[in-house]
Amino acid sequence: MRYFLALFLTLSLIPRVAKADILPDNMHGITNCVSVSNISEYPAYDFVWKIDGYRGIPSSEKITNSDAICDVQGSYTLLAIKKTDWSKVVYKTGTADESGDPAEQWAQDPQNADLFIASNYTVAFDRFASNTTDIQNTYTTVRIDFASDTGVTAHTSSTLNTDGSDEPIGDEDTSSLSTTAKVLILLGVVGLGFLGCAWKKK
Repeated sequence: MRYFLALFLTLSLIPRVAKADILPDNMHGITNCVSVSNISEYPAYDFVWKIDGYRGIPSSEKITNSDAICDVQGSYTLLAIKKTDWSKVVYKTGTADESGDPAEQWAQDPQNADLFIASNYTVAFDRFASNTTDIQNTYTTVRIDFASDTGVTAHTSSTLNTDGSDEPIGDEDTSSLSTTAKVLILLGVVGLGFLGCAWKKK
């Protein structure tokens, strides 16, 4: 009996692993990054992420530049605020801090609802990818189309999956051609022109 009791106590001391933390079969974890490319085009506004993060834990994060922020999880909603309205924002801690600490849920606070301007843009991030792919990192770039006191519109301007060595994989957005691609196309056009001239001389 005492062995059974010892085993029971030992097992009860082992930390329980939440089901959500278990890596799904045939999947691996990935790192997500997101950036907003053109906040400088709207100098009267600041932009923030209202975050419904991993396990739905809410937080707020000010977007300070076009650099990517990584290790993002859950759902991110873009909001704007007039720069002149920061002094009106209420913080639960009683101190002005828009650094993005998860304890600071100032964008979600009902007292601040009238200060933050809604947008049409929300993006959700997966934590896992199939083992049939080599994806290790995902990069999402957002572009703001319009911002005013009544609303913000934005869209995903590019997405890129990499294998960890910055080599593109899969569904890279190629709506904007790289310099190399443009040069190759130009060389192809010039080459066709020469072929056309040579054919006419025959």
